[in-house]
Amino acid sequence: MSEVEYHVASYVVLTRPENEALITDQINQLPGLEVHASEQGKLVVTAEANNTRKLAEMAGILELMDLVLQVAPVYHEFTTEQDTVQTTNSDAEESIRSQIK
Repeated sequence: MSEVEYHVASYVVLTRPENEALITDQINQLPGLEVHASEQGKLVVTAEANNTRKLAEMAGILELMDLVLQVAPVYHEFTTEQDTVQTTNSDAEESIRSQIK
């Protein structure tokens, strides 16, 4: 059985300032993509997916959008379901230990 992955990436998307609102609306309508901030034609966009291929597809969609001048990747992180379970268990154990002391 393969592990379930969770990927988060961020991009800076560049457009002309007068197109900022239009591009923001278009990106926010796409599944897995969200604009978190924008100023003077620079948009901070996050992408969430279950594999790197899907993230690459999302970046490609951004790059092919009319009025988008440039897409720059900034950050990528992923975790697996197993990592999440281990982290949760470790956090729970730490919490119990601190309450016992």
